[in-house]
Amino acid sequence: MRSLAQKILIVLILLGSSHGIYKLNAQTKIENDFNREVKNLTAFAKSYGYIRFFYPNTQTEDFNWDAFLVYGVQQVRQLKTDEELKTTLSVLFSGIAPHAVFSDSEKTNLNLKSISQGDSITFWQHSSFSIGENMGAKSEGNDLKILVTSEFDSSKVIPANSPFLKDEVQFEFISYLNFNKYYYPDNFRPSELNQAYVLDKQPNPSLPISSKLADNLWVTMPIALDHQEAKHLSEKIIIEELSNDLEEIYTNEKLIYEEDDIWYADFILTWNAVHHLYPYRKRSERMFGFQSSEQLASGLKEISNAADKKSASLKVIKQHVSLFQDGHANVFKLPTPETNEENANTPKRIRSWLPFYRVYSQGKVYVLRSFDPGIKSGDEILEINDTAISALIDDGIQNEEASPQLNLWSVTNTIGSLFNATEASIKLKRDDKILTIEVNTIGQKDYFKYFRNPFEHKPFEYPNQGTIYINPSLVSPKDLNDRLDEIQKADHLIFDLRVYPNSLKEILDRIEVNNGLGKGLIISNPLNMYPNQEQQFHIWQSALTIPKKPFLRAKISVLVSSSTMSRGETFTSYFKNTGATLIGDSNTAGASGGINWFTTPGKVRIWLTTSYTVRQNGEEMQSIGITPDILVKQTVKGFKEGKDQLYEAALEKRN
Repeated sequence: MRSLAQKILIVLILLGSSHGIYKLNAQTKIENDFNREVKNLTAFAKSYGYIRFFYPNTQTEDFNWDAFLVYGVQQVRQLKTDEELKTTLSVLFSGIAPHAVFSDSEKTNLNLKSISQGDSITFWQHSSFSIGENMGAKSEGNDLKILVTSEFDSSKVIPANSPFLKDEVQFEFISYLNFNKYYYPDNFRPSELNQAYVLDKQPNPSLPISSKLADNLWVTMPIALDHQEAKHLSEKIIIEELSNDLEEIYTNEKLIYEEDDIWYADFILTWNAVHHLYPYRKRSERMFGFQSSEQLASGLKEISNAADKKSASLKVIKQHVSLFQDGHANVFKLPTPETNEENANTPKRIRSWLPFYRVYSQGKVYVLRSFDPGIKSGDEILEINDTAISALIDDGIQNEEASPQLNLWSVTNTIGSLFNATEASIKLKRDDKILTIEVNTIGQKDYFKYFRNPFEHKPFEYPNQGTIYINPSLVSPKDLNDRLDEIQKADHLIFDLRVYPNSLKEILDRIEVNNGLGKGLIISNPLNMYPNQEQQFHIWQSALTIPKKPFLRAKISVLVSSSTMSRGETFTSYFKNTGATLIGDSNTAGASGGINWFTTPGKVRIWLTTSYTVRQNGEEMQSIGITPDILVKQTVKGFKEGKDQLYEAALEKRN
């Protein structure tokens, strides 16, 4: 194993001989200096992100970045001085980024081939995370990396056969001039669905970026290179050999690493992915005073000071990702053979649920629908198993970082989620009486079967002449298509978007549009070409379709609540922009945008929002939501009567 490590060192030196030979000191046993270790790891972590995500080297397309990450952590942890750190970073990155310079001070230029933006250049654009395991793969068409040269005629961002040029849709660039420049700069252009046209913006090859890694340590590197130079930075066979050797250590000879190296690597990858690619970092700065660089240092310090670095790393990752919680963020440890064996010897926790659906209103939790004869609709829940509801709500909200309405909905929905419990004691208030009721719990499968539709609506309902109620969570696209004739003849349509809906494309396609692009929601993937989110550009990738005739002629009402999120929130925005009336008891969740995931070297999977969503006028929705046109204050009387109070309000509006 030691000889293989030496072989990797030789390959690194061959790739970057201009840096000289420096013997890496990872095996030397020295007294552990926590502050020194954190400084070393912080500098390496930042360098890793800059070079992995921004250095334009086409030869690293299939490079094993995870193995390199763990190897790099091992090399820098126990270095003693700034000079050792600078030299080690130079050697580590010499073959991958030969024009990257590590120095004691900021540099403003590099000795590179003189080229201009008009020449054929190579640079990377980052369109959020890729799906699955390919994060960081630098290949044309990948969700994360797009290879761009000036040979692409960016002036023709809309091809001649684009539907945007047809008469059915009046395309108005002018509508974007009022956008906040942070969201959409002047060079913003739209694209067709599932295509990505580059912007007429390119980094200047003569202006490298220079970033501070630590006190007295900077990295300076190009963001763009001559296309041929970038293509032949290193002999590809040597890069492949390095990657293969790292993979051999990483998969077959892990004893050369301490396991702690992997747990540091997990957090370093998480921080870099979020720092460079999460589209709403400004949101977290606004909501929580979040400062990304401070989070990196504090997280590494917490892991460094912990005796159990595996547990500490997972804890720090969860804390870090929680700052980006917008209804989509999630962290969980993937099972391994070892954890499977542990799980086999550990009694499995069985999740169960109380047999009633809960609703939050004006600081209290009420029963909306019950399957236990002792519990009635409208009962106020005071305690569950001697724990006050107020305490459960307070504790739950403290552990949530999303919008206030989404926090309350999430906490209310999970109250009464128990483990290994077949019975529960419920203290409740009914009128002026205080009662304690013993109930049997139900399984998770039955709970979601019963309570996906708390008001027992049918997929289609016809409450009065000319009105059709449609529940998209129960209706399939085929159902809609089969009833399209009667839907087009209706005077009033009610769409219930309080539960996650199936597709409404058949409906949205038939809403007449008279105000420009029409659909009222802009979904984009921010394109980062610099390790700086202030210089963020966008490609629009919205599912805009040309309206089909005959158009719907009905007045449209949309039922929303704090549980309206993701696709439901997207549809809500579309409807609102076409003149529909939103009826709800709160803002929508403020949790729009697509979701993707990546996996760390230690098999921690992290899910995060990847699309950037704003209203057509540039207003932000994330963690804010959409305000209903008619706000319904639900009453205890309505709960007792089992009424769907939002549905009743929609019918009253029609009448």
